[in-house]
Amino acid sequence: MNKKIVMVFVAVLLFAACFCLVLAGSEAPEPAAARYEASTDDISEKVSSLFVAPKRKKIEEKVYAGGYPVGLSFEGEGAFIIGLSDVITEDGVKTPALSAGLQIGDKIIELDGVMIPNTTRMMEVLGASDGRELSLKYIRGTKFFETKITPALDIGTKTYKLGLWSKDSSSGVGTMTFVRANGAFASLGHPVTDSKTGRIVTVTGGTVYGCEIIGVDRGIKGTAGSLKGNILTDKKLGEIYENNKFGVYGKLDSTAGDKSDLYQIASADEVHPGKATILSTIGTERKEYKIEIVKAYRQSAMDDRSMVIKVDDKELIDATGGIVQGMSGSPIIQDGKLVGAVTHVFVNDPTRGYGVYAEWMFENTDKIIQKNS
Repeated sequence: MNKKIVMVFVAVLLFAACFCLVLAGSEAPEPAAARYEASTDDISEKVSSLFVAPKRKKIEEKVYAGGYPVGLSFEGEGAFIIGLSDVITEDGVKTPALSAGLQIGDKIIELDGVMIPNTTRMMEVLGASDGRELSLKYIRGTKFFETKITPALDIGTKTYKLGLWSKDSSSGVGTMTFVRANGAFASLGHPVTDSKTGRIVTVTGGTVYGCEIIGVDRGIKGTAGSLKGNILTDKKLGEIYENNKFGVYGKLDSTAGDKSDLYQIASADEVHPGKATILSTIGTERKEYKIEIVKAYRQSAMDDRSMVIKVDDKELIDATGGIVQGMSGSPIIQDGKLVGAVTHVFVNDPTRGYGVYAEWMFENTDKIIQKNS
């Protein structure tokens, strides 16, 4: 049987950034690739209680709930710099990239007037340079830059080098949140980021594959647990269009799930503290697990920190310790509606974490499908 399987351990997904962001402290977030503070202190709570969000428009469309694992393979645009290095030449040590002002996290998009879709193409252009000064265009954050760089001839390999390490594509495992009738999907609920730079990975496309969970590393206080999964590359499900602050989005070749899994998307102002459930796969089948929405923040505009949740389900706690890496994207169900998705876990209490409102993810599918139609 020629079934091609790529083994992926969720604990080191996408440049070692996991598909369920990890938070240190009870409610002070520390994602795998970036640090930022949440406004959950007493003062912010008193201020937010004075704010009354406007009544939001009801979303009539129903969606197919996810809760099953998927393999995500991303295509980049350019070559990401992941390290800087010296080049040993006959004239001594050279540092072309460093001397040109390049930094780890920069993305090279053009070299010597040639577009660079990946590292392979960059090496081809470099090989034909004959050591002359080259123009180089790159992106740092959201800004474009241009500089000059002179390749150095490595005394050992007799090849021209720029004094940098780069990579272009990546893959990992995440959880599907929902799929619309037109095939548009939303997953993860948070961005995939580069663990070296903390920046959101820019993608020009990608592929969604089937996935199977083969094991669980249980989470304990101070150490996040994780799911282990296989990406089934012979089971293509669809295409990836975008990776942004609210998750990974694209379109499936056909709708997933069945009509019994149809849920209406709750508007942000419908979500409230109280009992809820999540749909997730930690073994061979998707199951529904009991949780509590501890806090539901009032948000009149999109924000990726929408609610604090706590796992109450004994079966899930016994199996995983609570929320583990790989579960982000798991749909949150309350009052018969799909209200959000699991996004983060608190390292010091793996039964607790954050979720994002499903309404924000639904609005993202609208924008992204329109942009790619």
